[in-house]
Amino acid sequence: MTIPVVLQQFILLLNSLVDRIWIAHIPDIGELAFTASGICVPIIYIAFALAELVSRGIVPQVGWLLGGDKQGEAEHTLGSFFFLDILIALLICIVFETFTDGLVSLFGGDDSTSPLAIIYLRIATPGYALSIIASGLTAFLLAEGRSRLASTILGVGIGLNLLLDPLFIFGFKWGVAGAAWATTISELASAGLALYFIVENRGLRLRRRNLRLSWKHLSPCLALGATPMLLVLAETLQLGVYNRVLLQIGGDMAIGAMALAVMLNDFFYFPVYGMAFGSQPITSYNLGAGQPERVHSTLRILLAATLAWSLAVWLVMMIFSAPITGLVLGSGELSAYTAPLVKLSFTAPSAPWVRTYI
Repeated sequence: MTIPVVLQQFILLLNSLVDRIWIAHIPDIGELAFTASGICVPIIYIAFALAELVSRGIVPQVGWLLGGDKQGEAEHTLGSFFFLDILIALLICIVFETFTDGLVSLFGGDDSTSPLAIIYLRIATPGYALSIIASGLTAFLLAEGRSRLASTILGVGIGLNLLLDPLFIFGFKWGVAGAAWATTISELASAGLALYFIVENRGLRLRRRNLRLSWKHLSPCLALGATPMLLVLAETLQLGVYNRVLLQIGGDMAIGAMALAVMLNDFFYFPVYGMAFGSQPITSYNLGAGQPERVHSTLRILLAATLAWSLAVWLVMMIFSAPITGLVLGSGELSAYTAPLVKLSFTAPSAPWVRTYI
């Protein structure tokens, strides 16, 4: 269960990393465009927080229902959450598209970076809204133990994004707008595939009669997803404060350095969260089936594996932070400025490991 989820997380974050690398190498405005994409990160995190709310709570709750042989209740949960996903996706589109200029300014945009950030956010917003639907539907497949299918669905969209990025950015010369269009088209593909496989699913079925908001079925999942959502929202607030302060004391270059540090932390620590997420269907199913000893065994394995990975990442970044920074940004002024700050951001080796268990 864990390996496909970790691979899914890897492909997802590799997609984000490659996307930002392409942006950083846009002729003439690469470093400025990279900083502009960094300004969008805390705004995009708001959509990610809502995705966490609707997906992270589904897996343990539905796994528990299936372990207790309550498939009808699990299908009611699927219908209610699909309806909720659509409402949240529409809300994201309305809010982001209406207040784009204000959000960019609030999170650190200035006269140089705001135009680029606004272009990216306006085009990419529908894509991030669709990602909420895709992540919610694939969570149900994961809860059934169909982790390979869930990973394949997201992998198709991510692979499409990797192909479209250079075509749109450099081939069509669309620049930042090209990266945003690649994101939106790829998320549309993932959401469409997820919906197709859920409708054709032989296990949990998406039934028309269940397409309504049912607090009875929503509340347990929302309660479980509330903590991950609040953690992401806290990061959003933190990044927003960082960007505002950094704009005053270090300008656009400081914001770009922070954006890279956050991106690399997300990328290198993804297996910690992937292992924890991949273990949830197993622990939840065994809780529902009344097998506490299997739950304890799973947690002990998870504890050891995630701690080992966290320490390994810390060691690599202490030694190779400068070459890794140069790989993303090239050899320009921003790269030289950012390398020591990236190393500093990895000096607490166990922080992501501890957060996994909150």
